[in-house]
Amino acid sequence: MSVHFHGPIDRRGHPQGVSLPIEPATTTVSDVLRELGYPDTQRKVILATVGGVQRKHGHVLGDGDVVEIFVVASGG
Repeated sequence: MSVHFHGPIDRRGHPQGVSLPIEPATTTVSDVLRELGYPDTQRKVILATVGGVQRKHGHVLGDGDVVEIFVVASGG
């Protein structure tokens, strides 16, 4: 499973395309964000896609998935 970062998101010191070991059928998007070092307050404003489809943080990942993360931004 690998992670790609998009936009002005803090990579928390991780390189683009960082690979993380996962337990297929049990690891969720939220688990990955926690493993990357994002605190609860930041995880709430991160949008994730898997396979090009927006997924909730409870989505269970499979081996070989690519998680793409974006920070939700707003402006005026």
